[in-house]
Amino acid sequence: MRESRLRSHRGNEPDVTSAPPTSASLHFKRRRLLLCVVLAIAALGVAGAVVWWMRVPTVPAIPTEGLDADVVAAIAKARGDVAARPQSAGAWGRFGMVLFAHELYAASVPVFAAAERLDPADARWPYFRGLALIQQQPDEGVAALERAATLPSGTFSVRLELAEELLKLCRVDEADAHFRALFAEQPENPRALLGHGQVLASRGDWQGAVTVLRKIADHPTARRAARIALAEAYYRLGDDAEADRQRRLAEQAPNDLRWPDPFLLQAKEFQTGLKPSLDHGLELLAGGRVEEATAFLSRVVNDHPDSDKAHLALARVFIRAGTLDGAERELHAALQVNPALVEGHFLLAGTALAQGNYDAAERSYLRAIQLKPSYGLAYHNLGECRLKQGKQSQAAAAFREALRLRPDLTAAHLKLAELLIADGNAAEAILHLEEALRLDPRNDHVRRLLEQARART
Repeated sequence: MRESRLRSHRGNEPDVTSAPPTSASLHFKRRRLLLCVVLAIAALGVAGAVVWWMRVPTVPAIPTEGLDADVVAAIAKARGDVAARPQSAGAWGRFGMVLFAHELYAASVPVFAAAERLDPADARWPYFRGLALIQQQPDEGVAALERAATLPSGTFSVRLELAEELLKLCRVDEADAHFRALFAEQPENPRALLGHGQVLASRGDWQGAVTVLRKIADHPTARRAARIALAEAYYRLGDDAEADRQRRLAEQAPNDLRWPDPFLLQAKEFQTGLKPSLDHGLELLAGGRVEEATAFLSRVVNDHPDSDKAHLALARVFIRAGTLDGAERELHAALQVNPALVEGHFLLAGTALAQGNYDAAERSYLRAIQLKPSYGLAYHNLGECRLKQGKQSQAAAAFREALRLRPDLTAAHLKLAELLIADGNAAEAILHLEEALRLDPRNDHVRRLLEQARART
């Protein structure tokens, strides 16, 4: 029986593929499978590393020449934290806030952009990026603020800042839409009401502007701006006595306090070294305490002789006091430390202009404009400087550029109108004079010149 089974088995030669595997072949197949798995994992690891490397932004080097030692240390620490954790949005954001807190705005822009890429839901990063961009690149700055305002983590202050920046850029309808939404949410918010009142005034709704602006004319964050707007509104309504009263109150009022901003307060916590001292000195100056500001900031300069910001702050005090030689000395010191200091060139031009050195003033204004092409006030002052030199056509070009950048500059409208009248172009002059009168309704010189221009057409 056993034999017959054996014969029967041998008589049917099976296919080799159906042969039972030996232990050696099983071992080989397992090793080959394991090798394939290892290679696959390695390939995925390499691919993942490449993707990770491509997504991690380069940590930028920050120029720190002339900065306070404590600030340099804070920057180095924040940068080191990013290098250690390059995929951490929080580390990038803190790095950006350190730079922002010390007014290194341009350097902070790519840092906040990296934080935003890593955490697109955090409104802080596009908000700070927008604030850092708004002066030099206003369209890009507004776009970043708009993104921050749409995020759930955006605060009331983010939307308020956006509305106010839009109004500064004369994008009135967009600004008003935001102001309306803000005071619908907080009906008594003084900054939202101020913005809405200013919009109404810009549209010629003087009674509507008065109704809104009177509500917040005594609030510390809006009182000065509100009374300036009220003065114009009352004048337009024919109430000269109330217009004069509001103007006097505006002149007596201190500068409006900034609306509390929780994001900016976070950034302020990163301030160290020199900046808090400079802020205190400039606060003394803003409060009219010129002698105290001079003494305090002189000590700061002695302690920080290599700080362009310290020299610049002391120069501002000397300008306020009328000590132009002291201001010029401090401005030259600031520019020796930082030749690209825009405000240094601008203020130096002003001291030269005040002393009748028009060639030097023109050179300094042009340097400020080269460093900051969007500086409308520098273009206006350049026009004034060229007028002093008898360069009428060049002055007109400077005033036109100033108005392109800052259409609210009453003096530029007036000066350009005077040049146009002298050139026989009364029709265009009328347009500028009408706008100047809208901006400054109490300016009798503008009114008389407008009447003369209209008589010529």
